[in-house]
Amino acid sequence: MKGYELSFCREYGYPRLVERYLTEVLELIDKAGVLSVILLGSTARGELSYRCDDDRLDLLSDLEMVVVTEGRPAAAEAFYHRLEAWQRERRALNPLFHVDVSFMPRRRFRRLTPLVRWFEMRSTGRVLYGADILDEVPQVTPENLNRGQTRELVLTRLWNLLLYIPAAIVFNSWSENVTLSAAKGLPLSAAKGLPLSAAKGLPLMQPGDSSLPSVAQNDIFMLQGGPLGYDDCGEYERLIFTYVQCRNFLDVATILLPLEGVLLPGYRQRLGYVEHCFAGRSWAEYFGDCFPALLGEALIGKLDLRYSRPALDWYRHTVEAYLGLTAYLLGNPALRQDSHALCEQVRGEGLGFLEGRAHKWLAHELGVALRHAGQKTAAQWMRWLALRKREAMVCFLFNMHFALLDLLSGVSAAQHLDRAAAELAEFALHSVAQASGLRGPSGALPYSPQEQWLALRAAFVREMGPILRFDRRHQAYLNDVIRWEYGP
Repeated sequence: MKGYELSFCREYGYPRLVERYLTEVLELIDKAGVLSVILLGSTARGELSYRCDDDRLDLLSDLEMVVVTEGRPAAAEAFYHRLEAWQRERRALNPLFHVDVSFMPRRRFRRLTPLVRWFEMRSTGRVLYGADILDEVPQVTPENLNRGQTRELVLTRLWNLLLYIPAAIVFNSWSENVTLSAAKGLPLSAAKGLPLSAAKGLPLMQPGDSSLPSVAQNDIFMLQGGPLGYDDCGEYERLIFTYVQCRNFLDVATILLPLEGVLLPGYRQRLGYVEHCFAGRSWAEYFGDCFPALLGEALIGKLDLRYSRPALDWYRHTVEAYLGLTAYLLGNPALRQDSHALCEQVRGEGLGFLEGRAHKWLAHELGVALRHAGQKTAAQWMRWLALRKREAMVCFLFNMHFALLDLLSGVSAAQHLDRAAAELAEFALHSVAQASGLRGPSGALPYSPQEQWLALRAAFVREMGPILRFDRRHQAYLNDVIRWEYGP
């Protein structure tokens, strides 16, 4: 197989199509000057999420690779064009599956910033092609870990949680025309083999709803019925929505534990640590007593696509967990109960995202301001440059998540939508009206709350790209994510 080392696929029991996909991607890489190709992330450590038929694979995880070259990468741009064509041919059912390949020269590989992802790569990465140079990755320890960029993962996870919500979810009415049944005792292995035509839908209902049946730990909720058409979200979108909650819930521990001096490379290890140590740790007060149990359920949801609680319940738990994590960064557990007060303190004190990097990002932001000079007055640009934009984004995202929770619970989302629009106006390069299209010529709000929410999300994707320095490919991918048409 041309020297490709893919035996771990069989070791982890992955479908043969996973090995085929990896082979096809490796074939797209021009090997001239390539020293090593390394796979990292959930696929490399046996935590890949997927569903499979005999002839179709539905991946819910990405394939993340690093291509290390002896000198400066020469053929990267040509590879990306071939990769884009390959991904179009694959016709993925969801945007969670994409291939992320980074090229870097060996000298940069040896000087990587001490981040959680590079700790994971050194610990669990798989060399697919070429030399095993994983021991050349600088060691990451609790002492040298870049804490600012670890904290910033809160922002990353909050916007991932926002972007991967299917649009049909936003328009669905969850409190009417829905009945439930429970499928008892489906084994873990069976969940992997579900045919693509039988994706298990998940109800979104308010926690405590008396219509919810009493079920055992291993029960799986399945949707039966519901209105058809655009305003009804299909079973596959429900699956994706709930999976996204579990996937992001797991990363609360990914962020928290390194900041507490505990570096572990995978979800299973982090779960084991939390289950064993939760009760005796000071950080436990930032999360509810059910946090270890929820983390365990989230791992089952991520790996086996099995869910023992309604999806709206998962969404609420995930947002609340990130409130707790943000309160932890601020050192005030009371803030996990008051999102408005938390956002006030986030704006006032900051979260230390740019620790040791502020001067570099100021230079970048000056360039952004010069390129968009006509969008604001000089005084407005001065305020913009002084603003903690990442922290403003965190506040925007919390208000967007609470607005959607309101919409899905059947209550008014006006207050959180207004707050989200106000936060967006603070860091956006364009005016909110221009960026989001929320207001017509008369200044009125002609759209439904659901349409307002989607417009604000689209505006956020557009505005954050230049600020966070996304390249053209990354920006295009995020635009595709929020416009994705799910399913076959």
